[in-house]
Amino acid sequence: MKKRILSILLLCCMVLTMLPAPAFAADEEAYALPPDTGGLCEHHPEHDEACGYTPQTEDVAGTPCGHVCENRESEDGSADPAGPTGASSAAMPMPLLGAVRPAATQYTYTLHYHANGGSGAPPSQSMTSSEYQASFLISDTIPTRDGYTFKGWADSPYEKPKYLRADGYYWYCNVVNGPTNSKTIYAIWEVHNHRWGEWTSNGNGTHTRTCTTDSSHTETGNCSGGKATSTEKAICETCHTAYGELLQPAKTVITTPPTLPLPGYVGNEYTDRALQGGEAKAESTGVVVPGTFRFRDYEGGRVHPGENRMVILFTPDDTEAYTTAECIITVMGTKRTITRVPDDVYINNKPLGTAFEDLGLPSGVKVETNTGTSFSIIPVTWDGSAYDPNKYGEQIITGELHVERSSFTDKLEPTSTVRATARITLIDDRVFTPTLEPPTYSKQLYGGDLCFHVFSDKYLSGGTATANGETVSGKFTLDKDQKIYGHSLMASTLLQAGQLQLKVIFTPDNLKRYTKAECTVDVNVIPRKFISSDIVHIPNKKIGTTFEELNLSDSFDFYAVGDENDPEGTGSGYDMPVVTSWDSSTYDPNSFEEQTIYGEVNRAELEKYFTIPDSADLRAVRKVRLEPDPAETEITQPPVFRWRNGDFTLPDNTIFTCRKLQVGTYNAEVGTLVGGVVKVKGTDTVAPGTFSFKEAPPFYLRSAEEHEVTVVFKPDDTRLHKPTETTIKINAIKNTIKDIDEPDPITDKSIGTPFAELGLPRTVCVNAVDGAWRWIEAAWNESSYNAQSPDWQTITGTLVLDEDDDSIFQQPEPAVTANIRVKLIAPPTITTQTLPGGAVGTPYNHQLHANGGGLIEWEIISGALPDGLTLKQTTGEISGTPTAVGTATFTVKAENSVGSATKELSITIAKPQQYGKVSMDDYVYGETPSTPSLTDRTGDGSATYYYTTTDSNSGDTKWENIQADTLNAGTYYMYAKLGETENYGSFTTACVKFQVLRAMPTCTKPTGLTAKYGQKLSQIALTNPDGNTPGTWSWQKPETVLDQLGIRSFYAEFRPDSENYREVVKAVIDVTVEPADGRSLKTVDLTQRYTDTSEHTYTPDWSGLPSGQTWRYSSEYSVSTGSNVTFTKRDFAADGSLLTYAISGGKAGDKITLTLKASCDNYKDFTITLNITLTEKDDQKPLTITGNTSVIYGEKLTLTTSGGNGTGAVTYRIDTAYSTGGAAIDPNTGVLTPAKVGSVSVVATKAGNNDYNDITSAPFVLMIKPATPTGEPKYTKITTSGKTLKDAALTTNGSTLNPNDGKLEWVDDKGNALPDDTKVEANKTYKWRFMPTDTNYTPLTGEIELYHKSGGGGGYNPPVTYYTLRFETGGGSDIPSVREAYNAYIDLSQYVPTWRGHTFIGWYSERSLTNKVSGVYLTKDMTVYALWRVDENPNTGANPFTDVSEKDWFYGDVMFVYENGLMLGTSKTLFSPHGTATRGMMATILWRMEGSPAPKGKNSFTDVVAGKWYADAITWAAENGIFAGYGKDKFGPDDPITREQLAAIFYRYADYKGYDLTVKGNLDKFKDADKITDYAKTAMQWAVGSGLMKGKSGNLLDPQGTATRAEIAAMLHRFIEKYELVQGKAPGGLMGWIDPKRLKSQRPATAAC
Repeated sequence: MKKRILSILLLCCMVLTMLPAPAFAADEEAYALPPDTGGLCEHHPEHDEACGYTPQTEDVAGTPCGHVCENRESEDGSADPAGPTGASSAAMPMPLLGAVRPAATQYTYTLHYHANGGSGAPPSQSMTSSEYQASFLISDTIPTRDGYTFKGWADSPYEKPKYLRADGYYWYCNVVNGPTNSKTIYAIWEVHNHRWGEWTSNGNGTHTRTCTTDSSHTETGNCSGGKATSTEKAICETCHTAYGELLQPAKTVITTPPTLPLPGYVGNEYTDRALQGGEAKAESTGVVVPGTFRFRDYEGGRVHPGENRMVILFTPDDTEAYTTAECIITVMGTKRTITRVPDDVYINNKPLGTAFEDLGLPSGVKVETNTGTSFSIIPVTWDGSAYDPNKYGEQIITGELHVERSSFTDKLEPTSTVRATARITLIDDRVFTPTLEPPTYSKQLYGGDLCFHVFSDKYLSGGTATANGETVSGKFTLDKDQKIYGHSLMASTLLQAGQLQLKVIFTPDNLKRYTKAECTVDVNVIPRKFISSDIVHIPNKKIGTTFEELNLSDSFDFYAVGDENDPEGTGSGYDMPVVTSWDSSTYDPNSFEEQTIYGEVNRAELEKYFTIPDSADLRAVRKVRLEPDPAETEITQPPVFRWRNGDFTLPDNTIFTCRKLQVGTYNAEVGTLVGGVVKVKGTDTVAPGTFSFKEAPPFYLRSAEEHEVTVVFKPDDTRLHKPTETTIKINAIKNTIKDIDEPDPITDKSIGTPFAELGLPRTVCVNAVDGAWRWIEAAWNESSYNAQSPDWQTITGTLVLDEDDDSIFQQPEPAVTANIRVKLIAPPTITTQTLPGGAVGTPYNHQLHANGGGLIEWEIISGALPDGLTLKQTTGEISGTPTAVGTATFTVKAENSVGSATKELSITIAKPQQYGKVSMDDYVYGETPSTPSLTDRTGDGSATYYYTTTDSNSGDTKWENIQADTLNAGTYYMYAKLGETENYGSFTTACVKFQVLRAMPTCTKPTGLTAKYGQKLSQIALTNPDGNTPGTWSWQKPETVLDQLGIRSFYAEFRPDSENYREVVKAVIDVTVEPADGRSLKTVDLTQRYTDTSEHTYTPDWSGLPSGQTWRYSSEYSVSTGSNVTFTKRDFAADGSLLTYAISGGKAGDKITLTLKASCDNYKDFTITLNITLTEKDDQKPLTITGNTSVIYGEKLTLTTSGGNGTGAVTYRIDTAYSTGGAAIDPNTGVLTPAKVGSVSVVATKAGNNDYNDITSAPFVLMIKPATPTGEPKYTKITTSGKTLKDAALTTNGSTLNPNDGKLEWVDDKGNALPDDTKVEANKTYKWRFMPTDTNYTPLTGEIELYHKSGGGGGYNPPVTYYTLRFETGGGSDIPSVREAYNAYIDLSQYVPTWRGHTFIGWYSERSLTNKVSGVYLTKDMTVYALWRVDENPNTGANPFTDVSEKDWFYGDVMFVYENGLMLGTSKTLFSPHGTATRGMMATILWRMEGSPAPKGKNSFTDVVAGKWYADAITWAAENGIFAGYGKDKFGPDDPITREQLAAIFYRYADYKGYDLTVKGNLDKFKDADKITDYAKTAMQWAVGSGLMKGKSGNLLDPQGTATRAEIAAMLHRFIEKYELVQGKAPGGLMGWIDPKRLKSQRPATAAC
């Protein structure tokens, strides 16, 4: 079926390609049927029902005739203008498809032009072609006809134009192969239309126009349109002339005048907008006239004193239809009331003794009124009765206002209550010192507070200053210059508990009158109460990290309470540098479990600030979890690629060409990579993982040959192993053709049809051996065809493979050929042997059959058909309704175009059949069954009923004795058999469907269910109660968790076992939820001396308690042995965190059980049991061995212990059972002497005494590391050319290399031994390697220049070659490259980089840091690499930068990048935080963070100079997509970076690192988010969402602003903290910032660090 569909689609595509282009652009009319045609031909002179023809009208397109003619010719011999569907063959050209073109046959085609009543038609066009059609370009010659316009050419004289060399028409006409190979097209004409002149007015309301072609034709019409006004007539829209009468406006009357808001204050002016309401109407009609009110006169709304009569004018909206109108509004002018004098008069420049009249008081003031309006100036009379010319300080006098003297008497009411105020301060030159009443300090101070946080002027309250009996205004402030504990008051000094006296300064407001004064304020600093230590987690430490490398600081982190911000006493966090030492005894550098380390705290120092309970656990706590590094992997056995298509398989590493090469499934194709083996590099440990193709699949191998393909190994656990890749060779082969599908046979051709006219298909469907298929062109063999044979014959064909086919398929041996069967039309042979009988009154229909092919016509040539039956001539169908019983015999004739045949047949007509329809109702299983019945009954036979399970009336199960449960629920069919009678034959009815419906089950729901809190419903069994229909109950939501106590209700479903009942019944079932069971969490065995009555504490571990509960804690005890034991103290914290107890009255051997309980509502009790046994002696505190965890072979190591009790001696021993190395140890002094490289386990024991038992330490594992031999070998210097390494005579004799001697050899850079016959080159260094026999020593390597040859002599100076030595500092300060002549010696001790917090170890010649060098001979461009050691206690506290303060927001960020060597200062004392950073600088920073990896490619930027300090960094950043250049070859290393560029750089760097980039911040909150360039939006969203970039003041992002050095430092610091990067050895070998979560390593099981 798929191939047949594809064949049809291909045929459609071929048809479309042969349509002329204009066919798709023409109007729909180009496809309409020609008028008044039915598509008939000479073979079909009339339409009938079979053809389906309906005529075309103006409204209906019509339906074409369905008759198909084999030979279409019109009367003139040309091709039939209508195709099979009635459409023009030119409109839808249908070329012959699929025919094989004969090589030598040529056809002549002709296109004729018919003028159709005109003249000047183009001459006929002809062409010769071997195609079965010809396409003619329409002639551009235009015919003519008087009185007509030429519209185009058509297939008949009556169609619409179709062909024309103009837009919207066909430019080409197709002539198809036929009897004449010609076609005629006809000119289509259109009668000329009138050409009318302009309309002219007749002056009487009408207008006329005249045809310019024939002046006898005129048209006259009435003027219309336009609108008349009272001044102008209407203008006709046709002739544009005035006509009609003027419009007379109606008189307008104002029925309701508008109003104005009152009161109206004198001097105000109402505007037109103040007019409110009002209405006007047309006189005598009452019609409201729309319009507007306004003041008629200029300043007509001005308010004057007294009565104001204001004239209001109404103007209609339509002034042509209505007149204007006027009315009067009366407003009384109102005076304003003075409410206040807004401004006081100030006189403050007059000396004591100034007379009142000399004060210079103003004669008038400005006032405000009740309307808010101000008036100025109002005269005033000042009252000087209260004035004292000798009084110092402010005096207030008032003045009376006189409106009657002002110019506003008509606008203002006089006032006697509102007065003017003057404030007079006389000047006194004397200066006084205030007397102070000290303020109080309102903030309570606590020990541990930071001074600069708690000392502020805002906490000073109260306090007064007086002088001369008057209060002096001013402000109390703290003296910021005073010292606290020797430090500034505002320094970051911690407050100590106790009394403090603060110096306070009073500053008067009037410093000309008063001086500053000082006083003191006493404050009490309350000590906070110490609660508990805080746990600090140490991140990013790798397995093998020594205790010293943990870099534990002296900071003690803890919680304390005691200030007003902590009313609940939950505690706040603090940290102080009071840790004096750390206990390393429990630390294991090889453990992956979380470890806890305790530190000893200086209690005396802490008690200066905090109150510490005696029972407090005053230890610093650090927790650390060491993480592994991923190991390098290598593919030791490449995988094999296997491919199959369904059950068809190919050999390993083989695939067909042009098939999908991928790991996975495509349709039935499956590709797999199997059998590969990957191991940890250098080991036999297999790394599990999967293989895939590196190139993004699927991809295709298009040539039949062997291809090299890269496969990638991805580990299952990338934390343990690294991915790797290799190449395999895959052989692409051609698919082999299996067979060819045979096309549909050709059966419509007559005897004698030429081979070329058979219509053979151009392509056939070829099937390959694996089931693939493809359509390929076939060349059919004419020799296998017989045009005169009527028998089936097979034509063979040969496949014609094009270039694509040939790259995919190959023929087998022997080759596969195509076949198609052909049967030609022959004279007919009637194949119908007998005809079925019929019945009276029953419709009869039967088809006669004949072979021979072609159109066969039938007729009765003798005899007759039974009465009521007829024979259809064209089809051979016998049909009708018989009317009489009997047998009719007749002879029928079949005739086609090549012959005829006859046959005698007969038909027997029997009695009529009976009839009836069965009715049957559905019924419910278990109830009384329904009874069947008959409807539409004819005949008189008896009925017997039957039922079946299928829709077939051939069953024989009678419907009798059917009980309620006889049939199961389901679908059945009922029919009846009617017996034969004298008048009717027997009859079997059609089946009718009926159903036995499912019954409703009896299902009482289960009761009395109980469950435990936290269980799921699925854990509660549902039992079907007795008496129910057999079935099963189940919970609707079985995963529901019971999280509330009490009776709960849930939905359940009942499913009957029998299908005779409804499937599901839902019910609500109650479950009583009870508390869940508790359990014992832990049992702890403790001992203490029976004489010990001191307090003990125990910290319970409640981690096993279920979460989400509110727990209550309690304790109880029992004494199993010893009746006199009592608890003198048994305090259990309410939150269950601490138990404090003391025991007395016992004796040795007594046992006490102490039970701690955790209770809650939803669970029964959880317990922790303490079994305390009283003993004679105490156990000592844990004993811990301390000392270095490694020692070099040949050196000695002294171990010590800490812990234990008493004065017993400590002895040491080697635990050989757990040691891979060897050593001797002095049992008394702990001095260890290594004897063999490997791990050594040491155990110490401290003896007991009368009070304590002996105690043995945990094993202390240390590593004995191999030593390095000293000295260098002897050799013979080479002085002439042509010598070999053997001539150098490398030997250990006379050197100090000895460790029992060993192997000495020359090696290359990869460590491979060099042959002795290797020729020695001049000025080249050679590497030697010494392999000691003693395995306690490591190999030693070095380099020697064996043959040094100077240049020149005899006056000739050869050219000097210069080379560059680059220094890769790996995070340290930059060292400029050195450029010297060939073979110059560079002393590396002169070049020492610095890195804060690190110690420089030396220079190495390789990135792997394995070969240390002190100097090099410069024989080529070289690079040396720095090795660093992180300082244990770096001095990171000092800030060297004068332009970076602790108050700056970027202080912490700058110090971080400086101390870690990420960014240096611009000088020794300047960081330049607000300066800019360049693109080259930023690339270098990220490059160093990655460990300064070597670039894989070459620099492509023309502005990046080779050898520059940033050159390698830029090349690396560009090839990894972190930076992009400008255009094709520019980078801009010295260009500044914008903030959006900075975000994009970090975004790409995070992508390079493989971090999640899906987080997105909301940029809409920033005002300038629209300024972000499109390319940077995603990066900015990520930077904001990740917290790397924050906005500036004013809620701005400033994306186009230049990024400062401080902003870059902040983003670096945030990036490192976000992804928890730590400093370490990067994959490239140098120090960088690594992600410990992504660098896991496997170590041998016996390794120890």
